[in-house]
This record gives sequence, C-alpha cells and structure tokens, in this order.
Amino acid sequence: KSIEVLKKIENRNLSNIRILHTKNQGLALTKNIGAEKARGEFIAFVDADDMVEPHYFSKAVYVLQRYGNVDLVYSWMQYFEESKGMWLTWNAEFPYILGHNMISPLAVIRRHSFLNGARNKPDIKPGFEDYESWIELLKQGGVGVSLPFCLVRYRVRKDSMYRSTTYNSHLYV
Repeated sequence: KSIEVLKKIENRNLSNIRILHTKNQGLALTKNIGAEKARGEFIAFVDADDMVEPHYFSKAVYVLQRYGNVDLVYSWMQYFEESKGMWLTWNAEFPYILGHNMISPLAVIRRHSFLNGARNKPDIKPGFEDYESWIELLKQGGVGVSLPFCLVRYRVRKDSMYRSTTYNSHLYV
C-alpha cells in the first residue's frame, strides 16, 4: 500500500518532494542516504507507524534557528496501541547518555550535524542505531534539547524491531 501511495505522490511532480529509489540496505544506510540526498538545513526521521503533533516541527525548528549551538531537538513521547506510557526525555548530556537514552528517536537535527557526527552505523544492532548516533554526536560536543511536552507518538507493538532487543543488546551499545 505504501508503494502505491508513493507512486501517486511521485506522479504529481511536486517540486518540494523527492522520492528516492534504492534497494533495501537496512535502516542505518537508508537513513544515511536520505540525509545525504536531503536539501534542507534540518532533517527528521519518522517511522511510518509513528506520529507527530502538527506543531512539533515548527517548535523544534524554532529552537534550532534561535540557538546556533543546539544540534538536535526532541520532545517527550506518548506511547500508543499496546502501551499508554510516556517516555520523558531530558536535555542530553555526556556522560549521562551512556547510562540511559534521554533522546527520543523522533528528533529534528541539523543536517550537517547528522552527516558530520551522527551517521547511523550499519553494524549496530537494529533498534539502537539512533542511540549510538546520539552518543557519537554528544561525544563530539553536540547539544541536544528536550521540549517538555508530548509532541510525538510512538507505536508500541510486541512484534516491533525494538521489542525484539534484549538487555544484553542494551549493555553492548
């Protein structure tokens, strides 16, 4: 169904939308290719089954435009479907990020910050590529800011990629 929707969008020849065609190379390389091909100053990766509030991007971009030292912005996250919990995020700091991921995967990041310090590594176990990228970015002096509002929604399913991770996988990263 997604392929059909993409074809319809592509056939409209909209100047502000590009659809890239690549073979399946895994999540990490796909994100890297998307960032390389993007034209904007900021990028965000949103999985097809997650959602953002209508004003999330404008709030995140406002912070990035106002504070040149900030590399990425993210918000608290509301779970939905098989969980009703919340993921409260915090301003990311090194070394605290090593003990707990304070950054939601639905972050808005400066494109050059991603390309120069937070590219996803294909050898990282799926489900942790974002976390590892945030660690790398902060290790290089990057700054992450949390918006203390629930502006993104994260679908929780027992068969999701992240749910298949183990405690030992967390420790490895």
